[in-house]
Amino acid sequence: MAESGDAAQAGAGSRPAPPDSDAAGGVASAGYRWYLASQVLSLFGTMMSYTALFWLALHIRYGGAPALAAIDAAQCLPMLLFSRRAGTIVAGTGPPGSR
Repeated sequence: MAESGDAAQAGAGSRPAPPDSDAAGGVASAGYRWYLASQVLSLFGTMMSYTALFWLALHIRYGGAPALAAIDAAQCLPMLLFSRRAGTIVAGTGPPGSR
């Protein structure tokens, strides 16, 4: 069975269309590069803090798996307590200018 021309071009060997020149404009912005770099640095610091806290929980005298589980549960507690209420508030407001 012969494939049509469009189906043959959309096969596995086809390449995606090149991005618009406007799409790369945000990455070229100095402000965006500063923002991205600061977010990467912040994430690195957060992960270092988690690693240090978990290491401490495992190496203190009465630490171990129960202490590690308690710290992990305490970190998830705010999201567990407040996410449903925050979702209700956000869903009730709608997008800006819709009222």
